[in-house]
Amino acid sequence: MKSAIIIGGGIAGCSSAYTLAQRGFAVTLLERQATLAAEASGNPLAVLYPRLTGQNTSLEQLNLHGYLHSLKLIESLGVKRCHYLACGVAQLLNNQKAQARLPALVSAYQNTALFKRMDAVQLSQLADLTLQHEAIYFPQAGGINLQALCHVLTTHANIQVLQHHTALRIERSQQWQVISANGMKHAADIIVIANANDATLLPQSQHIPLAAVRGQLSYLKATPESAHLKTIVCADGYITPAIDQVHYLGASFSQQDSDATLRTADHESNLQLLEDISPGLNQALQNKVISGRVAWRSQTPDYLPAAGQLLDAQALMTGKFYYNDDPAKLPWLTGLYVNIGHGSKGFLSAPLCAQVIADHAFDLPSPAPNTLLNALQPNRFILRKLGLKQLAQHLIP
Repeated sequence: MKSAIIIGGGIAGCSSAYTLAQRGFAVTLLERQATLAAEASGNPLAVLYPRLTGQNTSLEQLNLHGYLHSLKLIESLGVKRCHYLACGVAQLLNNQKAQARLPALVSAYQNTALFKRMDAVQLSQLADLTLQHEAIYFPQAGGINLQALCHVLTTHANIQVLQHHTALRIERSQQWQVISANGMKHAADIIVIANANDATLLPQSQHIPLAAVRGQLSYLKATPESAHLKTIVCADGYITPAIDQVHYLGASFSQQDSDATLRTADHESNLQLLEDISPGLNQALQNKVISGRVAWRSQTPDYLPAAGQLLDAQALMTGKFYYNDDPAKLPWLTGLYVNIGHGSKGFLSAPLCAQVIADHAFDLPSPAPNTLLNALQPNRFILRKLGLKQLAQHLIP
């Protein structure tokens, strides 16, 4: 039986572990915290919906393929087992920019059942609450508690989870080895680095530019009026239906900010986002903040994840390579992968990226288009830095 080590126990790590375990790998997942999904994946409800524009871009491909893949994953695991809240998501068309995208969006997806266009009256009837804008409504979209999902994913018989294991370094002998802070060594045929911003602490992946973006979520005590809300509503922020009499409202976005304390100013900023969604709902929920949560997203400069096999960055920088080289000539670190940089879309993109990695490990064709696979390639940044942008666009032929 082939073996794999996964570094990181958030949604990226757990979906990577599950996908490889399904393929017959013996998987060891190393998590530095006491529980899975303790950091960015630990928000009480992760929203799943594709923010589509109708444009033929890599981000559009990711949103579409990732969304459909995650829906299939939930269906295969069992909606009830995963506690998936299939309440639908309404993306409001509440400004000129959103309205301007609508013709291309409708044209691109007119023959699909991905979404429904709703005017304010229809949306208000659906949400069971007065809303003032028309929207694109995704009926299969919804929200999920990623801690619960990570538990489901890692109960696979082929997966061993080791908490309180911080990966200090990665070495290569006959197999890949991970040396933990407690002095233990773990060996495997392949390794997937899925520890978000901490990937920059490992020499093999430190060349991937990641920004830790602080986000604060607000928990609001539901009122008799707000408790009628039946669907998740999104604009620049989002609000969920009441779950155990609590709405989740988010989220702030702050770079170069390491403050872990809950801030009143950020709760006020979130409520301002709610004003843009529904002035009536905002008025009903004033002074209803009861708590919140702070976490740091891991984001790349181009807002796409980094997923795939790594190159040896040192060998790249000291060798001579050209824009038209055969990708096979490059110094690949065979069997060493990353699944990081998912920003605020972890549940949308991480499971698909896990599938991309598993397909590569088995030398199988990916269901995702090659243009997307190249856009996700984790080596794209260092290749561009070395003047090899064209090569970066064709790593997956």
